[in-house]
Amino acid sequence: DPATLILRWLSEGAPSGITQHIPNIGVFSEKDDEATCTLEELLDTQEAADTNYTSLEDDPDADSIMAEIMDPSKRWVKTFASKREVVAFVGGEPVVSQLGLVIKHKRDAAGQITATKKRVILDCKRSRANELALARQRLLLPRPSHAVDDILRLMRVCRSLRRKLLRACRTQAKKLDVDVELLISDFIDAYWAVPLHPTERKYQVARYGHLWLVLLRTGQGTKTSSLTWGLISALCGRLGQSLFEAHSLLLQIYTDDPIAAVAGESAQRDMRMSSLMCLWMALGLGVAFHKAVRGRDVVWIGARYELFDDHLTVSVTPELIEEL
Repeated sequence: DPATLILRWLSEGAPSGITQHIPNIGVFSEKDDEATCTLEELLDTQEAADTNYTSLEDDPDADSIMAEIMDPSKRWVKTFASKREVVAFVGGEPVVSQLGLVIKHKRDAAGQITATKKRVILDCKRSRANELALARQRLLLPRPSHAVDDILRLMRVCRSLRRKLLRACRTQAKKLDVDVELLISDFIDAYWAVPLHPTERKYQVARYGHLWLVLLRTGQGTKTSSLTWGLISALCGRLGQSLFEAHSLLLQIYTDDPIAAVAGESAQRDMRMSSLMCLWMALGLGVAFHKAVRGRDVVWIGARYELFDDHLTVSVTPELIEEL
């Protein structure tokens, strides 16, 4: 697998494209990119970031959200009481970025809010840390049409299998439990799963209250975190797909949101879905069991997929319409 070249990221830490190069392993296409400032220029113009964005500071859940991020047992960030301690830890003058909070609502088919997700973002654009980073690969993500192709392919497989069983068993096809189901099982805290290389840490520093925070994992809001996670996510997708033949399960992963089209009899579908979830857990990926969904009517990346006996329909969800 091409990802053998980047597996060391999981122990040594992933690059952010500033001090450490992100290698092209042949998964994503190349693109041109250049740094637009030097570290000296950035530090000369750096403004003090004593406060964070009001989206975080004024949120009633801010302290609990940040307490989870700063939990020492998670090893997501390391906290310090002074800048002097930060400088000693990262080995130089830190680039300090402000923290913000992005709030995303999930709605049901009627448009009612069923869940709210709050995500902390490190604004490396305003601090200009992103201007130092190089991201020379173009991240490619699946579209709803890819999931549709997978579903239709497995529906054809099931129709063929039902015909064969009908001839062999001389029974009614409707009694044959051979069908296609979809499994949605989000990863939890995906971006926090990838360690950050020690030499990149001084470019991912923030403050909260009286504390200084140095990120030990790739921070959301940095220029290259989507690329480094995308390379790891793609590896997980290839590992997951390798467990199954193409006529039994087909997998797509959009960032941290996998969808699996699963074919077979009921017991076979149960086993295949369970095997995939066990793989995610064995790889150390948190699975959002409280949000996991299986069935023939599911929502994935802003689209609703409804499976019928001989066709499927795809429609835009209310939350996506609201965003547009």
